[in-house]
Amino acid sequence: MSSQLSTYSLHRMSTGIAGLDVVLRGGLFRGGMYFVAGAPGTGKTTLANQMCFAHVTGGGRAIYITLQTEHHSRMLAHLSGFSFFAPEHVGDALQYFSGTSAQQSGTARDFVQYVQRIIRDQRASLLVIDGLENFKAHGGNGQLVKEALHALHAYTESSGCTLILLGPASPPPTNYEETIVDGVIYLRTDAVGLRTVRLLEVGKIRGSAFIPGKHIFVVGDDGITVYPRTEAVLATPSKPVAASHARLAFDIAGLDTMLQGGVFAGSTTMLLGTPGSGKTILGLHFLAAGARLGEPALYFGLYETPDRLIAKADRVGLDFSAKKAAGQIEVEWISLVEGLLDFQVDRLLQLVRRLRVRRLFLDGIDAFQHVMYPERIGQVLMALSNELRAQQVTTFLSAELRQLVGPQVDLPIPIVSPIAENILFLRSVELGSTVQRLISIVKIRDGGYDPTIREFVIGSQGIAIGSAIRNVDRMLTGTARHVSVSSETSASAGGGSSSVPPDA
Repeated sequence: MSSQLSTYSLHRMSTGIAGLDVVLRGGLFRGGMYFVAGAPGTGKTTLANQMCFAHVTGGGRAIYITLQTEHHSRMLAHLSGFSFFAPEHVGDALQYFSGTSAQQSGTARDFVQYVQRIIRDQRASLLVIDGLENFKAHGGNGQLVKEALHALHAYTESSGCTLILLGPASPPPTNYEETIVDGVIYLRTDAVGLRTVRLLEVGKIRGSAFIPGKHIFVVGDDGITVYPRTEAVLATPSKPVAASHARLAFDIAGLDTMLQGGVFAGSTTMLLGTPGSGKTILGLHFLAAGARLGEPALYFGLYETPDRLIAKADRVGLDFSAKKAAGQIEVEWISLVEGLLDFQVDRLLQLVRRLRVRRLFLDGIDAFQHVMYPERIGQVLMALSNELRAQQVTTFLSAELRQLVGPQVDLPIPIVSPIAENILFLRSVELGSTVQRLISIVKIRDGGYDPTIREFVIGSQGIAIGSAIRNVDRMLTGTARHVSVSSETSASAGGGSSSVPPDA
């Protein structure tokens, strides 16, 4: 029985499109018939040609047949700017034909015989027919066209040639082509405010699972790149998450004491703070401490460029210039101007894997509020945090609170607790006629910590933590005030506020 089943096994064919095979869970099936549907300008021609060039570069043979679409010379001129374009294959392993005359001079069956002859003569293993709407318009009634497509599919399946049909998505009940093919891929554009985003969605793939939903894709110098939805791709971490009881320190004496040695290795820590409260400097301390221990560290920032970030770290004695030159710390900056969230997450994970990062500081995740489809941020960050744990990365995320001073705290992202095991809260507080920086630990999951509120300063040697602040209440409201105590209570409490070194 097993040998009988193996006769019917299907073999995959890579599309050659970065990210698309991930969405398709391995590519297309050889000998299958697939429909790529989309309005003009959505990228159908680019996608199909990119598949053809990838196919012939891998040793296959491809045919591209056009039906009343653009002239081949014009199309090839447009394609020549892409890196995948290889002119040496054109006219050899990759052949272009115009099927307009064959289509218009005969019946749908005659056109199928014409295509079958080309496949046989060229020994093709990939066939693209561009202009399905024209085939339907000139092929006779719907039943004749369906019979012709069935006959063509039977031939390509028996010859091991994969067939790709390009055309617009037709409304029911005229979309019979979507029911007879083995798979449908939709290309669309979506307006988000003043911006336009390209989206790819798989409607169906017979015989295979796929990642459902809409996925962003871009058309760049390398052609089409698909960025599968992060929360779907990373729904399950790539490897089991190993628990660790090791503590990783900041090399900041007072803070490491508060944390009872540091945060757990492989955990995710959220740094919540107001503007100017010291979030970035604190995260840089953590990376520098890891670099001194030989742990590869990565700063991935959404606000400050590398030169400015390194200069800031050098000014507080963390010597990032030397550490970066030695390959101990990598500094990356990303721009969210166009808000392609999945692109940035993919880039981050590639760096983590290539550099074998052990300490990561993702600085400024509140900037993700400006991406397209911001309602996805919480799910994306949860999936990303789980994958980073699986990669044994200890991660710090910083997020800026909107209100500088005041009793209200508005979280910049929709969910925090499922993302981070640890939360450190940094805040500027008005006390008397001065503004002081405070640090407190909100939570350390599965570990003890010192819950007192402490003042800290940033000096030429970085952050210095003071003792616990006493005789002051309403500290975390941003408008602290001294409280009167008896001299006896004051003496027993150690009196006064924190004792931060003035030149820290």
